[in-house]
Amino acid sequence: MALVTYGREGWKTTGDDLVDQLSIECWAFRMGWTERDGALGKFGHFKNIVDLLWNNPRFESRKRFVWNSWAEWIFRRLCEHKLIAISGSSSSGKSDLIALWMVVNLVADPTHCKSLVMSTTKAAALQKIWARLMEYWDAIPNLPGKLVRQQHLIRGLNYAQTGYGDSSGIRLYASGEGMDSDALEDLIGIKAPLTQGGPDIREGSLLMAIDEMNGCSQVLLDAAIKNLKVNKNFQLIGIANFDGPWDAFGRLFEPKKGYENLKDDEYEFETKVGGIALILDAEQSPRIKENRIECTWMPSKQYIDEYAAIHGRNSPAFWRFIKGRPSPKGPEEAVYGSAEIIRSGAMGQTIWGGQKPVGCAFLDPARSGTGDLSLASFGRFGVSCRGVQTLQLDEQVPLQVDVTDAKTPVSYQLVKLFRAECEKRGIEPRNAGIDSTASDLLSIMHVEWSREILGIDSGGDPGPEPVSAVDRRPSNDVFANKATKIWYDPKPFFRSGQIRGMTEDLAKEMCSRHHATKKTTRDEGKLKIEDKREYRKRNKGKSPDKSDSFIGLVGLCKRRLGFRAIERAAAAPPPERKVPEGAMRMPQPGDFTRKEGFQMPSFKKPEPVTTGSRFGGGRRPALRVDKLRYD
Repeated sequence: MALVTYGREGWKTTGDDLVDQLSIECWAFRMGWTERDGALGKFGHFKNIVDLLWNNPRFESRKRFVWNSWAEWIFRRLCEHKLIAISGSSSSGKSDLIALWMVVNLVADPTHCKSLVMSTTKAAALQKIWARLMEYWDAIPNLPGKLVRQQHLIRGLNYAQTGYGDSSGIRLYASGEGMDSDALEDLIGIKAPLTQGGPDIREGSLLMAIDEMNGCSQVLLDAAIKNLKVNKNFQLIGIANFDGPWDAFGRLFEPKKGYENLKDDEYEFETKVGGIALILDAEQSPRIKENRIECTWMPSKQYIDEYAAIHGRNSPAFWRFIKGRPSPKGPEEAVYGSAEIIRSGAMGQTIWGGQKPVGCAFLDPARSGTGDLSLASFGRFGVSCRGVQTLQLDEQVPLQVDVTDAKTPVSYQLVKLFRAECEKRGIEPRNAGIDSTASDLLSIMHVEWSREILGIDSGGDPGPEPVSAVDRRPSNDVFANKATKIWYDPKPFFRSGQIRGMTEDLAKEMCSRHHATKKTTRDEGKLKIEDKREYRKRNKGKSPDKSDSFIGLVGLCKRRLGFRAIERAAAAPPPERKVPEGAMRMPQPGDFTRKEGFQMPSFKKPEPVTTGSRFGGGRRPALRVDKLRYD
């Protein structure tokens, strides 16, 4: 076949047209030749490389690549952007596409491309992204690199192309929260391959792909964005089934305009960290929308319908594993969902009205022997510029007692510290409260400071008080205990947008409290939160101190400052008026909106146009990739 050189002359050829064409495509892809240059653009050359290697009918590859609209869309964006977050349904093929991207980049530049492939654990990666990568690598013999299978490593060519080295290649890392500091230091210190010699100065590329990124270490993400981004040709790719806005993937994926403004029909948008995010919705997949039955790995319509029948179309599980996007509800087992907090505007600040807001405070004391923290929440309560009662959380302060002080008991130290913090902020005793459950601290407060301090006890029965202004059911018919009722009390205020000043750490912690998995016969059919022992077991010994203190502050404002949610139940529809038999029927709206026999025109969606590039025709000699030249 005749070589396609895109207007460039002087290529060193081997006499093997297939190998020579592949060398040209690799060079054009690496250099990013555009259509203005008389070439195909980076994506066009990427596609040619894939077809020459894995889809060439004369080359017996054990792995074929099926082009589809999702693949073209993702690879085009990978060619254009440095920071990319891809959230998708289960079995959408995310890992397969990124694995192929890593292999092609090394084939195109085996001396100056370094790639890091990560997942929460190496065991997880070996089942997914690394397994896909090995399939593409093993399918073509003599690719320019040396596989060290036991070390999960592919060494690239050295700069002289006389052997293999560690300056380039592909390496597997674990990226979970428990990654050790040595591994993190190694990652932070990694640089892109660089050669210097006379006028020939060349900086290579550094690629990082993190699979299951919602389990990735937050520290690793910070290191990637702050340190690795200084590399000129750095690219970070995060892929996951979206789980929440405050994990590592949620931060990379966060829309530039905020989660609260993300629409359900948006599939691509700019992110706050300066990249882009893509959403792969199984119901919009090529298999369903374009009837690409050869995309067998994508969920079928039957599978989606069965999943919806089991979990419900509006369930968090359906949104995460089918829709591939943030759920309006959050995790099903959680008391609070991230969307619930974000869309309420609680992360923002209050613009107050004419009157000065009142300071308020609540202390959640530590329980001895549990590892809890004594945490005081300070806020302001007043009327915003919208004319709405609003609670603004200003700060949460840990109160540290001195256990070596043998003269002053811990309880008296706490009273002294809390009083000092309140007086420093001008908070009156009447507007201060503490959690008095199983503690004599309230009595000490009354003696040492003021009898006006409010105590809130979270033990016992929730009582007959209505659940909210909208839900008039008695609380003891809805909640299994008073602790659950107290945790549910802020919900109407979130729905009404009457809470402000929440931090990301507090919001994340509130969303981590789950409903109880075990209930007594008496509790069946009622809401019940997990107890602290269950919570600490799930969260590595941590306790929800920030949440308990903040929720206590909401309770204080309800009881002492008259905090009321402004939400109202929707008005009931007017009763249908019965027309007496024989009476004249009055014309109704809608009687004249459509003429008899009128039909809306139907519009047929045009068939999708697919493009592709194929090299072949006639019998070809076997491909010798080891003859590729990169000079």
